[in-house]
Amino acid sequence: MDHYAYPTVAEFIEKHRRYANWEAEMDDAISRLQVDGSTMSRRVLARRALKRFARRLPFPHWLRFAYHYFVKRGFLDGMEGYIFCHLLAEYEFWIWARTLELQNERKRGLPALAG
Repeated sequence: MDHYAYPTVAEFIEKHRRYANWEAEMDDAISRLQVDGSTMSRRVLARRALKRFARRLPFPHWLRFAYHYFVKRGFLDGMEGYIFCHLLAEYEFWIWARTLELQNERKRGLPALAG
């Protein structure tokens, strides 16, 4: 069965731009919840911690591309696989950039602006 969740590149970009803002804001909120003793499951907290760790590494978007293109074998899908893996890397970059923006806003004492 074929499933086309993103019929066009433009739809992928528009949807993931919103997701990137949400993801960065969620990471920020969850990092503050953990200090207060969250009731979230350990599995969810562990996965979030792993994502935050990966985003602290240099060039997290390149790592995301390499993971999906080589480890998950996106190269087997030809040009479409390359494009999809590149779009996933861009999504990771948007999350990383928004996370830095939120951190800078917090340091300056500014209220966080939504997406």
